[in-house]
Amino acid sequence: MNRRFAAVALAALMVLAGCSDDDGETVNAGDGTETTVDDSAEECRTADEARAAEAPELEAPTEAATELEITDLEVGCGAEIPEGAVVRVEVNYMGKALSTGEQFDSSYDRGAPISFDVGAGGLIQGWDVGMVGMKEGGRRQLLIPGALAYGPRGNPPDIGPDDTLVFVIDLLSVQ
Repeated sequence: MNRRFAAVALAALMVLAGCSDDDGETVNAGDGTETTVDDSAEECRTADEARAAEAPELEAPTEAATELEITDLEVGCGAEIPEGAVVRVEVNYMGKALSTGEQFDSSYDRGAPISFDVGAGGLIQGWDVGMVGMKEGGRRQLLIPGALAYGPRGNPPDIGPDDTLVFVIDLLSVQ
């Protein structure tokens, strides 16, 4: 009888798990950042697929962010950006600002990706922190509060003081 009950309970759990409408998991890292992983995707995306990707649709922020929000839109298959290391990456990206609601930069529009070092402190802090754990081929959205972007000085004329920024980034390579 106990085996039959265990089998029925296991079957019920499997059915309930399969019926879940959860399309992502939000993880609070305890350091003021949250990461949402969309686990509804069945496959990861390669760097070649990311390189061939079209520019994303990106909505401008509608209210000021209070913490860094990281959302994986596509999970990559390749090398991962490790925590605490300085690595050279190549990306395509697009950014919009809360203050104007407009796109202020896009490598997609320029037709050429850019390369830079993650973890060296040469980027806005939202990028240095927000790209850690990303894998080649991945597409990630970063919602960055002003304190982790350009702070009180902003970056005139397109980015106001303490402006909240949103970026979508396609990671093409990690070197």
